[in-house]
Amino acid sequence: MAVLTATFWTITQQKKIIAGPQKRILVKAVLAAGTCPAAGAPGPTRANMGFVRYLTGIIIVDHDDSNFINWKYDQANNKFRPQGFLLLGAAVKTATIGGGRAMQIATGRDAIGTTGAAATITGAAAQLATGVTVAEQTLYLEGTGW
Repeated sequence: MAVLTATFWTITQQKKIIAGPQKRILVKAVLAAGTCPAAGAPGPTRANMGFVRYLTGIIIVDHDDSNFINWKYDQANNKFRPQGFLLLGAAVKTATIGGGRAMQIATGRDAIGTTGAAATITGAAAQLATGVTVAEQTLYLEGTGW
């Protein structure tokens, strides 16, 4: 798959609010499938988000619920970094998610063990490995600027 770049974003404006000296724009942002670089996927540009002069920040309002990837926005570098757990198969598996953290789920149990004995979950979400391939993602973002 191709390495994700700023051109992989498809932006659709949902709502625009003028609040004092700034605009707030809510957008539906679809990131095409591809390989996420080590530094993260480049964020949408100022113009893509609907701003003419400047973009002061982006807030992720809603993540794509179709997978276990959450995105962390790095404002200083305008990058989106994938974080989350790996999808596990039917058998008991332990997936290392970075920094020695692990998640273990037994057959027939969900992530919180509600169908029987508690599953073992240690650690927290961590940035996914370099070069991780991600499916198409739909995020809702709110940008501020002018």
